[in-house]
Amino acid sequence: MDSWSFDAMLPKGDINKMEADPYAEIRAQRARAEKSEADTASLAAKSYDLASWAACINWRGGGNQKEWLDDLRQHIESVQAICKPYIACTGDNEHA
Repeated sequence: MDSWSFDAMLPKGDINKMEADPYAEIRAQRARAEKSEADTASLAAKSYDLASWAACINWRGGGNQKEWLDDLRQHIESVQAICKPYIACTGDNEHA
């Protein structure tokens, strides 16, 4: 009779990873969640910064308009750069 063991019948792969470190996936999920929270906080801060900056503009035409528009473009592009990964993962190709 051939020798065999119950372990030989178990599927290989993820089960063996869990046996080696059962909390590894939980730690990985937590790290992804913390990164996502940090990215969201950064996006919120940039959006607030942009809104605050736009609110203090002298809209009556005083000052250097070209310089102001260049600054506005830089602020908007920085917020768009932060938003791009979120837009890509939601499948919103219209705004990507």
